[in-house]
Amino acid sequence: MREDQGRVSREFCRIYRLPGNLDQTAISCSLSADGLLTLCCPKVRTGDDSNQQDRPIPVTRDEKFGNQPEIKADP
Repeated sequence: MREDQGRVSREFCRIYRLPGNLDQTAISCSLSADGLLTLCCPKVRTGDDSNQQDRPIPVTRDEKFGNQPEIKADP
């Protein structure tokens, strides 16, 4: 959608199937200033896969540029 001030607004929806061994209550998502979407999905520590459900994940906007993604490993 183009506005009078020359700004452009776009929206999309994408659905992903995640593995069952993730803690779905702790999933986080961020969007960098240059459009890099990062999804963090910690694994379940107990081996319990009963928390599987469909749910939206809120996206946090970040003012930093994301061309250098940070990779975090579970301890």
